[in-house]
Amino acid sequence: MTDAANAQLPVLYSKPIPVDRVAHAGKFYAAPSNLRFSRAASFVPLGMAEMAFAARHYPIVFPANAQGGPLAVLGLENAHNLFVTAEGFWADDHYIPAYIRRYPFIFTQASDGQFVLCLEAGANAIADTGDKPFFDAEGKPGKVVDDALRFSGDFHAQHDFAVAFVKALAEQNLLMDNNAKAQLPGGKDLTLQGFRTVDPVKFDALPDDIYLDWRKKGWIAAVHCHLISLGHWQTLANRAAREIAAKKSA
Repeated sequence: MTDAANAQLPVLYSKPIPVDRVAHAGKFYAAPSNLRFSRAASFVPLGMAEMAFAARHYPIVFPANAQGGPLAVLGLENAHNLFVTAEGFWADDHYIPAYIRRYPFIFTQASDGQFVLCLEAGANAIADTGDKPFFDAEGKPGKVVDDALRFSGDFHAQHDFAVAFVKALAEQNLLMDNNAKAQLPGGKDLTLQGFRTVDPVKFDALPDDIYLDWRKKGWIAAVHCHLISLGHWQTLANRAAREIAAKKSA
C-alpha cells in the first residue's frame, strides 16, 4: 500500500489528458463497458460523504504520512482488487466507490492553479462515432462533459473535505501506525502495512470543544464509521480464500 499511495499519479491513471474542445471536436465518449479497469486497484481514495457507505463493506484506513484522505481497502495484495471479477463485475450489493465510478475522468491542477477536466488516455474512451459527443458543433460542452465536470467537481470537494479531516486527526495525534495480517489456504501469510488507524483510547479523550466542533462537521460520525469498518479485514481474508479455492477447482 505504501508504494502505491506515494505514487505521483493517482491509482488507475497513467496518462490523463485534458478534455479539449479542439482536440476532441467531432469525437464521442465511449464509456467503459465494465469495471475490469479497476482490478489493479487494491485501495481507492474516498470522499467524505462516502464514509458511511464504504464502511459497510471495506476497511477504511488513513495514509501513513497523513497526506491525503481516507482510503477504502479493496485487497490484501498490491494491485489486486478482490471485489471485481475477471469479467469486470463488481461484487453484488457492495458499494462502488465514487473514485471508481468517476473513471476515466479526473480533475488535474494546471500551472496557474486552475483545475482542468482530464480523461485517462489509456481508457480508450474516445471514439469517432457514437451518441455521446464531447462537444457540439458550436464547441459547447456536451452532456457527457457537463456530467463529468459535475461529478468530478463534487468528488474533488468531498475529497478536499476528507483531506482536512485526516489532517485534523493527525494534528490531534489520534493516528497510529497499524498493519493487517491474514493467513490464506495453503499457509500463505499476507501482511498489509503502511497505513494508519485512529487510536480509540485517544479518540475517547478528545477535548469537549474539539469534539463538539467535529460533531458539527460530521467528523465524529466519520471516525465511528472508520472504527466500525476495521471489522472488514476478515471480509477481505474470506474473499481472498474463496478466490484461491475457485482457482484451484477451475
